[in-house]
Amino acid sequence: MFKPQISMLAFEAQQVVWLRGIELARGGPAAKREAARMVNEKAAASRQAVLKAASGTAPKALFVGISARSGQTLVACLDRRL
Repeated sequence: MFKPQISMLAFEAQQVVWLRGIELARGGPAAKREAARMVNEKAAASRQAVLKAASGTAPKALFVGISARSGQTLVACLDRRL
C-alpha cells in the first residue's frame, strides 16, 4: 500500500517542478513571489525534518510524516495552486 503513494508523490512532484519552472521562466512579480514561496517552503520542511530527526524519529518515519497528508499530499495541493 505504501508503494502507490510513493509513485503518486513522484508523479505529482515532477508536475510541480515543471509548473514552477514555467512560472519562473515567465518572470515578473509572480515569479518573484513563487521563488520566495519556494525558499520559505524548503526552509520550513528542513526545520521540520531536523527537529524530527533530532528527536530520534526513524528515517522511514521521517519521510512518511512529511509526505503523507490525510489522503492528499502537500505536492498535490501545490499542483492545484499552480
